[in-house]
Amino acid sequence: MSFNSPAHKTKIKLIPERSYGKDGELQSASVTLIPDVAVEIKLANGSQQVYLFDPKYKLESEPLENTSNEGKPKTADIQKMHTYHDAIQNREGRQVVNYAAIIYPGSYVSHSNAEIEALPAYPGAESILQEHLHRVLNKALEVS
Repeated sequence: MSFNSPAHKTKIKLIPERSYGKDGELQSASVTLIPDVAVEIKLANGSQQVYLFDPKYKLESEPLENTSNEGKPKTADIQKMHTYHDAIQNREGRQVVNYAAIIYPGSYVSHSNAEIEALPAYPGAESILQEHLHRVLNKALEVS
């Protein structure tokens, strides 16, 4: 799915299961990485930004039935976001992932100066997730 803003000359792509391999405009030099949802933004100046989201359904040391907002993200899930953040580059070898987050049934957690986050998502309480996504994507689209 693509969106264009002719006024700002910005192109936005929403891509499910985007594959970042050894070839292409955006790539991973070592192994193919496939985040669940990628939002790729190409600005008027030609620079690119990537925002990644991976839904997760289990919490660290907690049963799936937990419905409290106190669950913590699994360490392996956060490490995967760090891998995406650091490994995906453009052809010139510049890191392009500005943000990577898991979406899960737990509490909000921020890492690495808010470049890696765990966003809370609960059925019937979508507004909490929407507020976080609004914050992240509005910042991404700020015209500088």
